[in-house]
Amino acid sequence: MERVQSAEFKKDFGRVMEEVQHANITITRHGRDIATMISQKKLNELKLLLAEYPLSLVESGEMDVLEALIFQNRILTDVEKAREDYKDGKCKTFEETFNQFNL
Repeated sequence: MERVQSAEFKKDFGRVMEEVQHANITITRHGRDIATMISQKKLNELKLLLAEYPLSLVESGEMDVLEALIFQNRILTDVEKAREDYKDGKCKTFEETFNQFNL
């Protein structure tokens, strides 16, 4: 990944736009990373990793691709935790929960 200072980014915008087609580019200011550019091709590849629901959030404009990937990862983590809890006997059935609250 290439790094460019924000001043260089402003000055050489055209060159940076060409380079981002081949590699991600991180823009820095005062030695700190402030943004990373990726190509549209890479962004489209990231979209392919999204399941149907997170992808619909991207397409509706409710989330950007990175937010949707983070959201999807949280869902997958929660599902895995729930599976482990179920396997370890830490979950109640619907009937047990229903009876617990006298429903």
